Amino acid sequence: MVEKNTSNRNIDIFQDLNMDKNRKRYTAGKAPDKPVLLLSIIVLYKNDRIDLRHIESNLDLRETWSEFWECLEYESKGPIYLPFYHMRSDGFWNIEFSQDITPHQPKSLRSLNEIVEEVSLDEELIELIDDKDSREVLVNALFI
Repeated sequence: MVEKNTSNRNIDIFQDLNMDKNRKRYTAGKAPDKPVLLLSIIVLYKNDRIDLRHIESNLDLRETWSEFWECLEYESKGPIYLPFYHMRSDGFWNIEFSQDITPHQPKSLRSLNEIVEEVSLDEELIELIDDKDSREVLVNALFI
């Protein structure tokens, strides 16, 4: 298992994700977009279907994202490209933008793919997700 202080730092980050807290839009009071995206990525990683050093918004990720959203029973699911872009402010999500592109909020998945060259997680977080016990703690932290 990874050092306890590193684990606590990442647990705090997962618990304190920057999320829209508009109670008119979200029954739980927080936008579930980022937790759903992270849970989707963790599940795909656990099943050897995603590389945490090169995360793509491929069909596997989009389908897993949609399946989790269906479980939430919201009237409409959020677009995957928004948390994909906005998670860069949470301290563990690394986005490398295409050259000569000024980072801006995308309006579609296509526009996200045009401005983003590469997405990855921090190495410390990858190690935690790789460890079964740490992964369980992180997943639980998403929903506190």
